[in-house]
Amino acid sequence: MALKIGFAAGAVLVIALLAFDVRAWRCGDRRISRRHKGLRIASAAVIVVILGMMFFGDRIHRYGTTVAFSYWMACMGLVCLLLLLVLMDFREVARVWGQAQKDLNKLLAAKDMDDHKDE
Repeated sequence: MALKIGFAAGAVLVIALLAFDVRAWRCGDRRISRRHKGLRIASAAVIVVILGMMFFGDRIHRYGTTVAFSYWMACMGLVCLLLLLVLMDFREVARVWGQAQKDLNKLLAAKDMDDHKDE
């Protein structure tokens, strides 16, 4: 029973974090791109589906071994999909971070050039 409460709490937490992320994006926080937002939404949806499958997974053995095996293989496939989405999300974060670093370096270099002109 405690495990099921944990799964439900995990699903609620994922949805709450996603809502916070989407709300920030809608309020004008454009640190994440449209693609990045899509990856986050897809990842959250897959996590909720996986948690739901784990929540109801103890009942699936009643339908036979083949059905149970297929069910858990589908769950494993979703986990692999989630890992792929997370890697894509990580690449997007690294790309945005790299661009922010380049912009900051350009800004600092321009400021340094302006400081030397005054001397």
